[in-house]
Amino acid sequence: MDESVRDVGTSYSSRVLRSEDEARRLSVTNVGDSVSEQDVTQINRFVARTDFANEALVVVQTAVPSPKYRIEFDFFNRIGKTTQMTLHIEETNESGSESGISTGLVKIPADYADAIEITVVDVGGAYTDDLLRTITTFLPTNETLVESINVGPSNERLNTELGIPGGALLTNADLASKFVPDDSTYTKFLQETSFGSSYILAVQATMPNSGYYLFPQTIETGGNELRVRIRQQNFGGGLNAEFNHLLLARIPSASPPENGTATVRTHDVDETIISTQTIPLSNDPDAWDQT
Repeated sequence: MDESVRDVGTSYSSRVLRSEDEARRLSVTNVGDSVSEQDVTQINRFVARTDFANEALVVVQTAVPSPKYRIEFDFFNRIGKTTQMTLHIEETNESGSESGISTGLVKIPADYADAIEITVVDVGGAYTDDLLRTITTFLPTNETLVESINVGPSNERLNTELGIPGGALLTNADLASKFVPDDSTYTKFLQETSFGSSYILAVQATMPNSGYYLFPQTIETGGNELRVRIRQQNFGGGLNAEFNHLLLARIPSASPPENGTATVRTHDVDETIISTQTIPLSNDPDAWDQT
């Protein structure tokens, strides 16, 4: 459906439609009719009922390796004047091996559409191994803000350099090599980081069950200090036991911070805030494990 994601050359893309004229360009010619959620009549009715005087239609797309995966809307919230929208890739019962595009349509108030950040969480594991899940936060159309991976869940400490909870700032390749063992499942993510123009935020924490994922919501830097707000969100379906989780987030910056704090807020599926904790961050390996 509306294959604009192929035009931008990335795995994700998004557009904001603000008028009936823009919505008419939304092609449904490639929508299959074998899945109820993809019924063309329902899609056309959903778009036609958009009140563009008061609403905007956000189109979010992701490339998927097979019909087994699709994108699903979770929630949006406002932080200041920014609308933050979160969706996830889920695994379905569909069969087939041909790659494709999954599209989500979300209506929001028109005055919420001026500044939007979109986060896509690969809960279904469309592109990663069992212990890794990717999370991408971007601006429409496809400007990447933060690339993250979640490692886990695990009953063990996923990184022995960090406490639980614990945080680190990996601001150069030497620090990254001290942080990650050679045989780690997430070594590649750090090796692909250009430390001259970005750094890695690492946070290790405990989650209430295996259905939770960590991702940065707000990032503020003042001088050499970082203040980051991290959302630990329950996407449901997890085993009901505590597990450890490791977040690695690649953040663009030519002048990385040396220390800071990460405020981790844990949200249940119904948006209830379960807990909040503050974790110190440092680029000094001696400060990584304070447990």
